[in-house]
Amino acid sequence: MAQFLRPVLAAWAVPAAAIALIWAALLLREVGQGDLAWHAGMVALSAADTLAARDAKTSHIILAALTMSGVVVGLTLRAGRQRKRAARAHGIMQIAFEHVGVGVMVINPNGRIAMFNARSAALLNLPADFQPGRTERDLQNLQLQRGEAIGRATYSGRDGDIVRLFHQKMADGKIIETRTEVLEDGTRVQSFTDMTNAAQQQHVLTEARDAAEAAVRARAQFLAGMSHEIRTPLNGILGAADLMRTLPMPDSQREYADIIYQAGTHLLEMLTEILDYSKIDERGVELEAVPYCPAIVVREVVEVLASRATAQGLTLSTWPSSDLPDFVVGDPHRLRQILFNLIGNAIKFTPEFGTIAVGLAARPRDDGGWWLDGSVRDSGIGIAAAAQKTLFAEFTQSDGSITRRFGGTGLGLAICRRLVEAMDGTITVDSAPGLGSCFTFSIRVRASTQSPDQMPALGHGNGVGLIAARAPVVLVAEDTKVNRLVATHMLERLGCRVQAVVNGREAVEAVCAGGIDLVLMDIMMPEMDGLAATRAIRALVWPLGAIPIIGLSANAFRSDDDAGRAAGMNGFATKPINSERLAAEITAALGLGAAVTTMCDPAALDELRSALGDDIVGAVIRAFASDTPATLSQLRHDAEAGNLAGVGEAAHALCGNAATLGLVRLAEIARGIERESRQENGPTQAKLDLLEAEFAASLAALRPEPVN
Repeated sequence: MAQFLRPVLAAWAVPAAAIALIWAALLLREVGQGDLAWHAGMVALSAADTLAARDAKTSHIILAALTMSGVVVGLTLRAGRQRKRAARAHGIMQIAFEHVGVGVMVINPNGRIAMFNARSAALLNLPADFQPGRTERDLQNLQLQRGEAIGRATYSGRDGDIVRLFHQKMADGKIIETRTEVLEDGTRVQSFTDMTNAAQQQHVLTEARDAAEAAVRARAQFLAGMSHEIRTPLNGILGAADLMRTLPMPDSQREYADIIYQAGTHLLEMLTEILDYSKIDERGVELEAVPYCPAIVVREVVEVLASRATAQGLTLSTWPSSDLPDFVVGDPHRLRQILFNLIGNAIKFTPEFGTIAVGLAARPRDDGGWWLDGSVRDSGIGIAAAAQKTLFAEFTQSDGSITRRFGGTGLGLAICRRLVEAMDGTITVDSAPGLGSCFTFSIRVRASTQSPDQMPALGHGNGVGLIAARAPVVLVAEDTKVNRLVATHMLERLGCRVQAVVNGREAVEAVCAGGIDLVLMDIMMPEMDGLAATRAIRALVWPLGAIPIIGLSANAFRSDDDAGRAAGMNGFATKPINSERLAAEITAALGLGAAVTTMCDPAALDELRSALGDDIVGAVIRAFASDTPATLSQLRHDAEAGNLAGVGEAAHALCGNAATLGLVRLAEIARGIERESRQENGPTQAKLDLLEAEFAASLAALRPEPVN
């Protein structure tokens, strides 16, 4: 505006025009139009400047008027204030720019460095002559000359901007994190942060983590080695003692065999307890989710421990509640483990003529599942209130003399607590010295969507009868003589025919020779270990390459099981060999469980009742119950006399009778004995024992009426 009005005022050459502008500026300032007043004053000032050359007097008059009116002063003050504010803001920005704590560099779109602060120069080790105006290429060349490595960049988007982040190792060892943000006009703003301490801390943390993991691996290797070194001879001790107990011998010798077996079993329990806790401590509790019958689990545990309780003169009873669901979904192995620990403790701490009661009930949950409430009550020595506070802690016992008097590791209840808590439950104790103890626990399980007839058979289903009927040829690959002998005798008692080798190489050769139905493969053997032998067998052509293989190891760790299955093993058993577990693994590996999964077929018996009536079927059952013992006695007599024809006839008759009544497992065993009667050696003693045991169990399942 001043440039436009200046020639006009010069043309007028009248001071009145400038004075009018001054008055206008004053009026505008009074009504609050400061910006317009400022412009009017500037025009008047320009007029005075224009007139100064040809009419100094008029120019002075205008300047005097401006001065007297205060317009010039106001203009000057306003301009000064604006300059001060701008200078102050610039100073604040400059201070912040220099003291922000991180390096900042601004790079123009043309690649020239517009500015950078002192922190940038220090972090990037820039020389004194490196000033704004240099190019980004100059900076890169400088870093390349010093051998400074730039790490991998990562990119991300943020509101349309491009953000790039990378780490750079400087020549002096510093680790610099560079963050670059690209603005809309192409200007790049870079920030530099010293990450050296953070990187060092991360390195320390990484080293600490690696050291901790190495310690865990070392402990696992130590425990695996300890397990192998203890379980290998223990397998021989327990196996040989168990076999001795089946032989005819004087009572004094049998007592010694029982002592050996009981001491070995106690040692095995302690070792298993330590290893169980170690596995839980290392990896946490691993839970399965499979359908099972809780009442059967309780019954199985009580049946296993009943002989121990009876030997101590104790009464062990169980009372599963009638409201228990038939089947639930959870981890039956963990429930069994909890019950074994609690009932085992009750047996240990209850004096002769005492009582132990085991209960299990169920409460519905809002989500459709169940709470299983278990209890183990004994009339034992009891626990003081002070000792109950640490009862479920690791490596503790209520009294230091407990270990000396009763043995144990102090881990059983700690393991129970960990297992119960893993199933979202609780475990408590109510006890008083001299009055006994009551341990109660609750665990969460899901409801089963399967009906009972869809469930796999539980209990009394380890497949012993099926194995005996099949009489498979089992190759035992075991380098230790004692363990080889134990495995051989145990397999023969199950009804298997056995061949034995001492290493993996011989195992592969035996499989290649043919005639092997299943391999029991030790993991650790000389020349070729079990895993390598398994892989070699799996590489053979069919059907040799498909032969079932069960791994056998003295290491009670899941890693061995996983490694064995990865190599191609069908199952896995841990030393000391448990005949029931071994029978179950053999049954599964040979696919025998699919042939007969239940003791009896209720449908067959129902059809018989429909056709003949209850009275006649009852008479048939009574006749079967009374006549079969004589048949079994004659069958055994013929077998011992070498009358294989008589064995075959008796087995054939028994097979037919059992099939008629739906006793499918008994019929299967009898059919197997009939087949073996046509062979040179005939059935083994173990198979005859099995047949008699199965007959007794079948009668219990039929629940016949009393024989008159």
